[in-house]
Amino acid sequence: MEDNIVIERRNRYNDLIRFEKQGNVVYMKGHFDKGIGVTIANDYDTAYIVYMTDDKNPEKDLTYDMFVRKMEVEHDFFWKYAKHVRSKEGVIAAIDPSGGPYVAVGSNLAYYFQCEDNLIVNKIELHDTEIAFTLEENKGVLE
Repeated sequence: MEDNIVIERRNRYNDLIRFEKQGNVVYMKGHFDKGIGVTIANDYDTAYIVYMTDDKNPEKDLTYDMFVRKMEVEHDFFWKYAKHVRSKEGVIAAIDPSGGPYVAVGSNLAYYFQCEDNLIVNKIELHDTEIAFTLEENKGVLE
């Protein structure tokens, strides 16, 4: 896919949203004056330390990555350690402007560009007039 592409789409409120791909960054511009929902990423470090030092948990067999996955999918397990989960200050996990589109880290923006390339969001940054999505590199073509 070319490095400099501009695509315009309408959200569910019929607001015009403009996507500009410049190299490894996609900028989203539009009518965000109606509000933007922002999800801050979770920091599981302290919760994992508690898990590993919990005397009531003799197994302690989960790696950090396995622990995070289990926290994200198992309700009871999450609530056992939830009070130790913190927010990663300044790290945005997802944005949801009023009217959309909802975009999270891990989302594929190829849908908006109607292409077969993987345009996987790796980082989200809010600026005064736009939202910047840094893309993962070298992800190849969708299968």
